This record gives sequence, C-alpha cells and structure tokens, in this order.
Amino acid sequence: MLGYARAVRSAPSPVRAPFGLRWRYWLLVTVVLWAAAAAFTVFGAYRAATKGEAAIGSARSMVEVENLSKGDLVRLGAEFEVGASEFGRAHSLLQSRLLEPLRPIPVIGRQLAAGRALLGDTDAVASRTSEALDRSLAIAEGGAETNSAAQLGSLVEALESLRAVLAEPGDGPKAGLVSPLADAKERFDAQRAELLGWVDPIATFARGLHSLYRSGTYLVLASNPAEMRLAGGMPLSAGELNFNNGEAQLTAMQNTGQLFPVSGVPILDLDVAANWGFLSPSNDYRKLGYSARFEEWAGPQALAMWERQHGTDLDGVIQLDPFVVEALLRVVGPVEAEGRVHTADGILAYLLVGQYEEFGDQDFDLQDRRRDQLSLIAGAVVARLAEGGWDPLELARVMRPLVRGRHILAYSEQADQQSAWKAAGVSGTLEGNEVGVFLLNLTASKIDPYVEVAVNVSVETQSAPIANSRRVQLSITVSNRVPDTISNQAAGLWQEIGLDARGTYLGRLVVYAPAFASALRFEPERALEVYGPDGQVIVMGSRVEIAPGETSTFVATFEIPETAIDLEVVPSTRFPPQTWTFEGNTWLDSERFELPLNG
Repeated sequence: MLGYARAVRSAPSPVRAPFGLRWRYWLLVTVVLWAAAAAFTVFGAYRAATKGEAAIGSARSMVEVENLSKGDLVRLGAEFEVGASEFGRAHSLLQSRLLEPLRPIPVIGRQLAAGRALLGDTDAVASRTSEALDRSLAIAEGGAETNSAAQLGSLVEALESLRAVLAEPGDGPKAGLVSPLADAKERFDAQRAELLGWVDPIATFARGLHSLYRSGTYLVLASNPAEMRLAGGMPLSAGELNFNNGEAQLTAMQNTGQLFPVSGVPILDLDVAANWGFLSPSNDYRKLGYSARFEEWAGPQALAMWERQHGTDLDGVIQLDPFVVEALLRVVGPVEAEGRVHTADGILAYLLVGQYEEFGDQDFDLQDRRRDQLSLIAGAVVARLAEGGWDPLELARVMRPLVRGRHILAYSEQADQQSAWKAAGVSGTLEGNEVGVFLLNLTASKIDPYVEVAVNVSVETQSAPIANSRRVQLSITVSNRVPDTISNQAAGLWQEIGLDARGTYLGRLVVYAPAFASALRFEPERALEVYGPDGQVIVMGSRVEIAPGETSTFVATFEIPETAIDLEVVPSTRFPPQTWTFEGNTWLDSERFELPLNG
C-alpha cells in the first residue's frame, strides 16, 4: 500500500499552460473584439459611402444642367464637398490596418479589395468634381476677373484632372463580388461614364478658349439675315477680333462689298467649286454662304481670302448674326452708339428692318453711316464684354439656342481651338443625315424678314422604283409679305435686274438631302442651277420668283432606305424661322431637330 502511495506521488504532473484555459478565453475575446471593430469599421465605411452617394445624388437631382445659375453652382459645390468628404472617410476606414487580416481570406479579401478600389475611385471623382465646381464658381463670381486667362487656365487644370480620373478604368476585382458591391460598382461605372460625357466636351472647350484668350486673332464676319444664304445671312461686314490675356478688342468693321474683289485665291473646296464655281465664290466674302459646311468651306476660305488681301496671319474666323448681338445685350445690358441706346428687346428689329427705314435712301454717304452704325454697335458690345461684371452662366444660357440654331459658327487652324468649336457645336459640320430647305436672295434686297417659308413633310413606303425604300416629300410654301412702304434700300435692285414689281423676291430655292438619299428632284421638274454632292449631303437648287403678296408652293422629293430612322433638319437661320410639319407635329427650325420617321 505504501508502495502504491509512493508510486502515485512520484507520477509526473500534467503539463499546464501558464494561464490554464485562460489563453483560449483571451484569444476568443480578442477575436470577438477584433471582429466587432472590423464590422464596425466596415459598417462605418458603408454608412459614409451611402451618405456620400446620397449627397451627390441630391446634387444631380436638384440642378438642371441646361440652366445652371450661380446659386446652382453654390449648391452643387456644397453637396459635392459633402460627398467628397464622406467618400474620403469611407475610403480611409476601409484602408484601416484593422482590416488587414481579412486580405488573405479568398472570398472576403476579394470583397475588401473591390470595396477599397471602388471607394478610392469615388473619392477621387468627388474630390476633383468639387474642385472644378469651386473654380467654376470663382469665375462666375469673378466680376472683372471673369475674363482672366489665368483664372480660366485654373479651371482647365481642374477639368483636365477630373477628365483623367473619369477616363481611368478603375482598379480592384471585378468578378466574384457580392450583389450589393457589384451593384454599387455597376452604378458608379454608369455614373462615371455619364459624367465623362458631360466633362469631356466642356474640358475640350475650356482648353481651346483658354488658348484663344491668352493670345489670338480672329476674323469676324457679321452676317445679315435680311439677305439670306445657305450658311445663314450674307456676310456684309468684316473685322478683326484680337485677344490678349483675356482682353478683347474688335477693330472697325469693314463693308465686305468694298473689299471686292479678292484676287489670287482658289476655291478650296471641290464640291463648292463643282456646284457654285460659276459664281466665282472665292473672290467675294458675300459669297461664302454657298454651303452650310462652315468647317470645310466658309471658314478656311474666309481665312485664305483675308490673309491674302491683308497680309496678316489669323488663328480663325467667327461668323455671327444679329441674333447673337441680341443675346449678348441680354447679358451685358444696353449699349450706346452715336447717341442711340440699343437694348436687347429692340436690337433685332432695328438691325433687320429699322436701319433700312432710317437710312433707306440709296445715297452712298447714308449707307456708309448705316454700316458704321453696325460696326459701332458690335464694338460697343465687345467692349462691354471686356469690362467684365457679367454672368458667364447667363451668357452660356442665352447662347445655347443660338448655337443649336447655327447663328454663330467658328473655325480655327489651331487644333485645340478647332476642337473647342467642335465640342461647343459651332463648327458647322454636317454628318450626312441632314435635310434642309434654304431660300437664297438674288436681288441685293433686304426683304427676307418679310418672306415666310413653311415645309410640310410626308413619308411613304414603296416598292418601286427603288425596292425597300421610302419616298420623302417636302412641300415648300413661300409667301412674300413685303409691305408697300418698304424703303428703296430694302427693295434692292429690282429694276436693274428686270423684275416687274418693287418688292419681288428673286431667289434660289435650295434643298439638302442626306448622303444616303437618291433620286433628289423637284416635282414637277424644274430647271436646276445646282445639283451634286456637298460634303456629306446632296444639294439641289433652282431659281424662283415670288411677286409681292404672292404665295407659291414647290415640291421636292427623294428616296431613302427603309431602314433610315431619323432625318435631322439643318436650321435655315431665317427670321422669322421656317415652320416644319410632319404627321401633325410642327417645329420651328430656330434649332436643329430630328424628324422621327419611325414615330
């Protein structure tokens, strides 16, 4: 028995950890606390990201981009600042070292990496958008600094930085994500693409404008819708617009008739040469409107003519009409020229009608005074713009419909500036699906404001003469409403060219059809002066004569493939605008619009 006791006492004691079972307890506590902290961190990141998305979503929903005001910029900036702050906080939380143990875990680590990448992208986009908005607001509120080339350059830097971030594909895993994270990534990618679609042309335009503001010289062509051409009114005045570090100065406008002829300049566009070569359009600025393609024809041709005639190198050319002067007066306020105060409400009627009543005599001295008046008004408006203190957002708002209506066109030989004009929609390019109706004045009269043009469109599917095609018919009604009291100057050279009555409208009726159209013709058949390709469209023209008080209707038809969906109407820039009617719907061609052939 004693031996047994001794044996028991001599048996080795079991091995115990220093704290016994307590290490498992503390390990469990540590894991639980870490898991709770990690979950809290992830939840905090989720809440911050949700708040950031809500702030930016609120900004996008409460502002109409087409009609931005200073107040909208303030609200947008505030919301994007909140969004950027929240996304930044969410990104920092997911970057926490507390979450590092999750990275090696296959499924969870993938979600963490994707979440970090997504929040990094959203943080960068929100931050850079907020910065661009701040700089935009600084320009909008800049007063005299509004035209500062340096301030515009600062905005360009912010927009370029934002564009670069938006264009990046983004890092992080893209497959095997949990549904909420995958949905969030898909939603962000869609919003990033949408924002890039807005920012890209704005950044391109701002960069080109900044280049021009630093230093640039443009030929300015002032066109007059009282005497119409294909690319708008006839260019009757020309001058140089000089930019120097944000300041602009317009030289005295010259009468383009007194610049005729321009010698030694060939017709630069082959289609214009083929269609209109019989008019020698390269020797007269007043003939630059014989194609609606400003980028390919009128812009380069005008520069070549001016540089040859004046021996100067220019950066580009801008064509504008009285509608632009009216819009600018709405922004800068009334201006005074030779003792007369001109306001936005009265300038259009004065420039298109009133001035010809005031200086209606054919006396050359009086006509020179009228042309000087035009120059003085334009110069006064440019000078007021250079003074600053106006709202650039208001300027963008009033100019937008004029851009869509082709009342302002621009071309530059400087690549960044030409890219800006294309981004702004003022390059005057035609894509090939356009249709248009134009009435060209041939009497040197100013009676186009009294001539009304209405186009009724009908479309029918047919199997012959061209299978699987549709026949488009344009019924064009022209009404001459010229009053008996019209001045001699406005009546034009009707006697000299053998017209029977004062106020008779002699012109060319010109029709554009899409490049994919065929069998363009008048019905019944008319003698054609012009027929053939004009860049990406087909042009057809015939001489017409409409006596005072007379209404005439002309019919043009063409065939298009049955698969063609839409035709886009090229604005005529007429005053009053043309009316277009199709399937019971009526549009004014004061802006570009589509004819919905398929409803």
